Amino acid sequence: MIHAYLNYPNSRIEVHCDNSCNAIRKANKQHQRYINIDMNSIGVELERFGSYYVFGSTRGNNDMWLVIDLEDKVFEIEVLKCIKRKLGARYKPFCNAEVNVHCESLTK
Repeated sequence: MIHAYLNYPNSRIEVHCDNSCNAIRKANKQHQRYINIDMNSIGVELERFGSYYVFGSTRGNNDMWLVIDLEDKVFEIEVLKCIKRKLGARYKPFCNAEVNVHCESLTK
C-alpha cells in the first residue's frame, strides 16, 4: 500500500510507502480529500481522474491524498503515474510534477 499526496498548483506528488510515516496526513485538514483505490475501485477511480475530480488554487481543491492498495508496490506506482498523466492532460502544473518517494517501507 502507498499513500500519495497531490498538491496543486505546486506540482507536487509525494509518495509514502511506510504506513507509519509521520508526514502522512500531517496537516489533517478539515474537509481533506481522501481517495481509496483498491482492486474493487480502480476502474471507477481512474475514470474519475479523467474529468470528475477538480483541482484549483482554493482550499478544498488544491490537494488530495490517495491511498492505493493493490498489493503490489510496482503496480501501485504505475497507477499513480497513470493518474498523474490524466491530471496532466487537464491541469498543466501536473504535466511536469515530479513523483517523489518520501519514505520506503521496512517490509516491502
